[in-house]
Amino acid sequence: MRFLLGLFTIAAFVGSTVTLAAPHTNLELMNALVNGGRRQYQDIMVYNDLHSMVSAGAPPHKAMSSGLEGLMNVYDRLYSYGFSLAGYQFIGLAVSSINASISWTDQLAFFLLSCGFVMSCFSALLSFCMYEYICGIRNETNEFIIAGMNAYRPWLFLPHPLLLFNTSLFIIPFNILIHSMLLPYFAIAMNIISCALCGGFYIHRRMIVDKQEYTPVSHVSDILGDPVEETLIENDNPPTNLLKRNINSVISVSNVSEL
Repeated sequence: MRFLLGLFTIAAFVGSTVTLAAPHTNLELMNALVNGGRRQYQDIMVYNDLHSMVSAGAPPHKAMSSGLEGLMNVYDRLYSYGFSLAGYQFIGLAVSSINASISWTDQLAFFLLSCGFVMSCFSALLSFCMYEYICGIRNETNEFIIAGMNAYRPWLFLPHPLLLFNTSLFIIPFNILIHSMLLPYFAIAMNIISCALCGGFYIHRRMIVDKQEYTPVSHVSDILGDPVEETLIENDNPPTNLLKRNINSVISVSNVSEL
């Protein structure tokens, strides 16, 4: 009995001397986001939230707010877009008349429309899952949130390309089926218009997917002791110091262990 009592006493003493590791500060979590992935959309929003708090001199462990709220709004819009697209695709399938004499190209159009309908439903469901996940972790610690986003990064990003690709699965069948409903020159004109409007895919890539780096709009030089703005567009030697996103800028943060 004394032996057991001694073991319990030692265990209690050891347990009382164990201290938990200090949680990472917001500045260290910023570094974890930079080094933890491809700096995707969700990373940028969370990083900017942390960056604004650190820049404003907030407490090092202040909870995030605006970044997660913005992400929830994005996934809510993706959810609505996915179900709206699924509705239009379902109507296209419901009003179609498929018979034995249908052409191969029309069958291809209906097949693509069916694939798009299934993908729209899955994308909407996935967006709802991401919305629910972020809603569930927004009151957790910042370190828990960053660790979760690093763990589920591919799934958090997946609704974006799925819905973007699914948009083409709605446009292509439409441009195939109109050839059986319109005169040839009207159908070809609609094909040309659709191809021109597909430039929106390039706009999305240029503004959302590609890294955003800009030359400064103007710089200040001292002439006669008075600062004068000079546009860089007319300057033959523009500066190489490009404007970058906060997450792509050089930050002075000590290395932290991988979350």
